[in-house]
Amino acid sequence: MNPQPRLGPQPLAPEERRDLAQRIAEEARRSRADVLAVGLYGSLARDEDGPYSDIEILCVLGSSGEEYTREGIVGPAKVEVNFLSQDVLFARAAEVPPEWPLTHGAYVYTRPLYDPQGSSPACGRRCGPRPRRPSAGPCRP
Repeated sequence: MNPQPRLGPQPLAPEERRDLAQRIAEEARRSRADVLAVGLYGSLARDEDGPYSDIEILCVLGSSGEEYTREGIVGPAKVEVNFLSQDVLFARAAEVPPEWPLTHGAYVYTRPLYDPQGSSPACGRRCGPRPRRPSAGPCRP
């Protein structure tokens, strides 16, 4: 009797997750001619990923006014790929809503996978200096 296939994300070693992220980033670059930069964000970018962590990727586009997300299961991992034109990226990064620590990690903690024009550091300069590690203390207004 054959065992039932496992559904959903499966555990991965960190190096397997990074290899898969690199392959997904290369596919994202091939999907659009105007990709300026591709980077990881979330726990994988901060080297805090666990066996079931998802892969979160940000693609910076050379177009204007675009923003969309593709997500699903790729092989053994849950993957989210966000496509934003540079103007939208900079506008989103400059916003400071109350939920900023939860919503803006992609703009502060991004690890470049592809960035020949230096688009990722440009975002970092506009967002301010990147802290070494997220603060564990309470949020204050």
